[in-house]
Amino acid sequence: YVTHFRRLLEAGLTSGEAARRIAADGLAALHARMRVTNVSAGGEVALGELWTSGWVGGRNQPADTELATVTVTGTGTPEGDLSVAYRGERLAGDALHRRLDSWVSAGVIERTCADAVRMVMANPDWLRLNGRRVVVLGAGAEMGPLRSLLRWGAEVVAVDLPRPAIWSSLLDAVQRYAGTMHLPIDPRRGSGASIAGRAGADLVRQLPSIADWLGRFDGSLVLGNYVYADGAMNVRVCAAADALTAHLTGERPDVALAFLATPTDVFAVPAEAVAHAERA
Repeated sequence: YVTHFRRLLEAGLTSGEAARRIAADGLAALHARMRVTNVSAGGEVALGELWTSGWVGGRNQPADTELATVTVTGTGTPEGDLSVAYRGERLAGDALHRRLDSWVSAGVIERTCADAVRMVMANPDWLRLNGRRVVVLGAGAEMGPLRSLLRWGAEVVAVDLPRPAIWSSLLDAVQRYAGTMHLPIDPRRGSGASIAGRAGADLVRQLPSIADWLGRFDGSLVLGNYVYADGAMNVRVCAAADALTAHLTGERPDVALAFLATPTDVFAVPAEAVAHAERA
């Protein structure tokens, strides 16, 4: 499908209006064509009509399962400087500067990437996310930022599948670091189970419940999307994440967005970036 994404990008290169229209029309088609089924309601509805269909009518008709919250705070000391994991160690300071230089020389990264990392290194106060809660969709993702956020002492709202192994690992991490993690608890799993055994929610199957849960957090939210699945399930989970994004940004004005791009995404880049990659 990379060829089609490249053609899509090319179609919007000469016009900002065209690029925005392609994106808006594509998302509109996705929300109209993807369906949500509800066995108890006896039918299905377009994804874009989920919250207006009568199944889950927002504040007046809450989600089927109201998720509870458990909050765990770490005991570590917040890291004040940026460090990067590399081959079993964490690089910071001069060691990180030297590694950035070698990566640029070898063509591993572009110079603008190194410049961006150095900008964060020069502004360590940026790592202090005081007053912001960061929602991490796909909290257990290997490439996700949850552990870095906890290392910096941030407040994280974690969403991932109800799999005890995922939550056991995340609970171990938060106790080692300095941050705070809020996790969803499904009351249907019984009070006798461990926190890891009761934690988690499925975006594909519990989208209204997750939206309701996130909506109950006060203060500004950063909604970070790091979900991934194999095959057709990836389309379903990405569509659910986008529906959640549209719902939350429509309900409250204090939501900022973050995401992790996949290497198969296609971007327009400067000619010097292309020349740099070809030399490497």
